[in-house]
Amino acid sequence: MKIIEFNGVSKEFGTHLVLDRIDFAIEEGDICGIIGGSGSGKSTLLSLLVGFLAPEEGAVYFHSPATGKKYHLHSHLSALRAKVGFTPQHSSFYPKLTVWENILHFGRMYKIKEKVLRANARSLLEFTGLHKYRNVLAESLSGGMQKRLDISCSLVHKPKILVLDEPTVDLDPLLRRDIIELIRAVNRQGVTIVVASHDLDNMEDLCHKIAILHHKKIFAYGSVEEIKRKFGHKHGILRLQTGKYHDKLLASAHNLPVSSIVDKGDHLELETHNLPALMDGMVRFAAREKLPLTHIEMSTPKLRGVFERIGKE
Repeated sequence: MKIIEFNGVSKEFGTHLVLDRIDFAIEEGDICGIIGGSGSGKSTLLSLLVGFLAPEEGAVYFHSPATGKKYHLHSHLSALRAKVGFTPQHSSFYPKLTVWENILHFGRMYKIKEKVLRANARSLLEFTGLHKYRNVLAESLSGGMQKRLDISCSLVHKPKILVLDEPTVDLDPLLRRDIIELIRAVNRQGVTIVVASHDLDNMEDLCHKIAILHHKKIFAYGSVEEIKRKFGHKHGILRLQTGKYHDKLLASAHNLPVSSIVDKGDHLELETHNLPALMDGMVRFAAREKLPLTHIEMSTPKLRGVFERIGKE
């Protein structure tokens, strides 16, 4: 069941068109990734989703999981904001407040009853691993703990949707992994996640669906595998064990549909824009020359490779 729907949404800043007739829907319970080049409109799209901006054309709708009804986001903004939590790219907590004080402060903005708020805050401290830091000033936390605090402040009112803008930016690989695991844990609690990021390797592993922003539109939307099949199915790398026939196989590769050849000494790595044709050509050559092909390995491109190719279109 869809929970958020963008219907013909366009956004301008002055005379500059940022998003042009965006149409897509986010399913309840999904982790949906928004990717695109710098200036492609990712942050603008998130701001439209949480109600910070209003579109010039079209509308954003919230579909209630409880009732199935569809609500125009900007016509019901005050009520629907309570359904959404937002963690911006740059920290939004107060550095001179403690972890506990920050979480309580953001909870009170939603007018949560004090008893319920404190119960929510205690649960969040345990859930995000911040309990032993509850009395530490936010400015004294490590980068990873500060990101956990930001996410905690966005979850204190128990939203249905959590929106994250670059949640792993400026974190080292270990801290990135920790934040990714926290996002997965939040999603397992039944929260729909919308995340914009340049961290494509983690996005590929994390997200159920990916939306690619390109030329002001949603260029592609679907699972990572669906996008790779559609835009990168012929691209790939053929790894070929060569042994004593190395020179002959290397010479033959130059006559096949390859975009690059990496000579590893005992094997070749052939990058191609047409993997089926390359494989067929190599097998035909080996059969004609009576050469054994002892070990062949094929791999399709990662999401990063597909995204880079789309960016050139």
